Amino acid sequence: MRILLTAHDVVHGHELDGWAGTKDIELYAKARSEGFQAIITNDAKQLNRPMEVEAIARSELHRIKYRQNSMAA
Repeated sequence: MRILLTAHDVVHGHELDGWAGTKDIELYAKARSEGFQAIITNDAKQLNRPMEVEAIARSELHRIKYRQNSMAA
């Protein structure tokens, strides 16, 4: 992502102290309170879980979903 989004600061949650293991519902609120503007995720099922949808909406963050292609060997 850093290669594609060179005009932006891109940080993985695991790089931030105390963020590893944060569940999605808490992640959105935490990201907003820390000044983030967007979450980039490949979790396609988030929008099927009502509590996560509500957390995303409350956070007012941009949610950017991408699909990760896996190549069969």
